[in-house]
Amino acid sequence: MKPLVSIIICTYNRAEILSRCLASLIDVATPSYSTEILVVDNNSSDHTSDITRQFISSSSERYTSKYILESTVGLSYARNTGSAQASGKWVFYLDDDAMITASFFTELKNCIDHGFDAFTGVFSPYYITDKPQWLHDSYGSKKSFRSGIGPLDNDYLCGGVMGFKKEVLHAVGGFPTKLGMSGNKIAYGEETYVENILRSKNYSLGINPKLEILHLVHPKKYSLRWNLKSAYAIGKSQSAIGFVDKSVLKDSVALFLKHSFIGIPKLILYRKIKERYSLKYLSLKIIEPYFLLAGRLFYFI
Repeated sequence: MKPLVSIIICTYNRAEILSRCLASLIDVATPSYSTEILVVDNNSSDHTSDITRQFISSSSERYTSKYILESTVGLSYARNTGSAQASGKWVFYLDDDAMITASFFTELKNCIDHGFDAFTGVFSPYYITDKPQWLHDSYGSKKSFRSGIGPLDNDYLCGGVMGFKKEVLHAVGGFPTKLGMSGNKIAYGEETYVENILRSKNYSLGINPKLEILHLVHPKKYSLRWNLKSAYAIGKSQSAIGFVDKSVLKDSVALFLKHSFIGIPKLILYRKIKERYSLKYLSLKIIEPYFLLAGRLFYFI
């Protein structure tokens, strides 16, 4: 019998982090319905294959699992290979630096039963070292505008916790291979690209704020430099996928003015005082949008 869901975990040179993700699929919760686990190794040079095969051996009574090698480096290539080889009616993408929570499989099934064509959840941060004091507690989290399961509306598909009817994902061509992470290169946009197509074709998109994962805040993200590089990459991806389209200048000017004259005063008067942002975190939140705008501008030059 074919599994209901294929959980696809794409990974590149993060064997130790991957091992925590896979362990959570055994230690934290297991599904009451047929599920397969596909680990797509995006041409890693570490011991990812050994970690995966150990998991396959130890979880054989709970899951049908498979190790897949995708030699072309790029997250979108790995994701598309995973969906092409998936046996399930549904494909669900789980980041390799994520760990599931106790209600994960129950809430995933609730999304499927709700009748969505694609859906997403939320995440909270976890750390493998002490959290830097300057980082706000909200850093590394993704919450929902909704209190219960329902239409996606103003939320967005989150790459680390998202599911699709396999036939729907294939119908829109999967993930664009010119967008997204590639090896150690920071890049984004592939999920938004797919989401935009799904919205334009009136597919049913949903979110479940109870479908939660824990997402690693890697120590490399403890620096201002990494966060500003990430904001710059987001800006480039927004232009690359036509998220800003021909109105890029007008939209960017509006964003510049709004952040400069409304966003910054709000950060200083509200976030700093009420939410107790540290001076370093406040500085990040002030500077970050300008790097995003620079990324947009650079793409069009």
